[in-house]
Amino acid sequence: METTFDMEHPWYEDLKLNIEAMQGQTDAKGRTIDIVLIEDAHGCKVTGERYCASYLNSYLVNGAVIMPKYGVDADKRAQAVYRRLFPNREIVAIDIDGVAMGGGGIHCITQQQPKGVTRS
Repeated sequence: METTFDMEHPWYEDLKLNIEAMQGQTDAKGRTIDIVLIEDAHGCKVTGERYCASYLNSYLVNGAVIMPKYGVDADKRAQAVYRRLFPNREIVAIDIDGVAMGGGGIHCITQQQPKGVTRS
């Protein structure tokens, strides 16, 4: 889950409430959901209402995790979380400023496309 450790973060209270809402929840089979916290990239060089500064918007591929980087200290901390969660995968961090400006991230731009209709 996305969080912040900065009490001055504009979404501090909302993120805290999100975590509280998920604590103790179970999946459809009644198993407790493990919550892993990863901070956002608050304070990155680019800002804006639509700018996606979330490390959660990453993508799992064969043998790797493709994650965003924003040029802030939180990049390394986010990479460490992914390394712990996916020890057998390469963690690849890429600059996504161009994509993030539109409000999306790596996962958003890798979504499936429907097969085109062919005409005979």
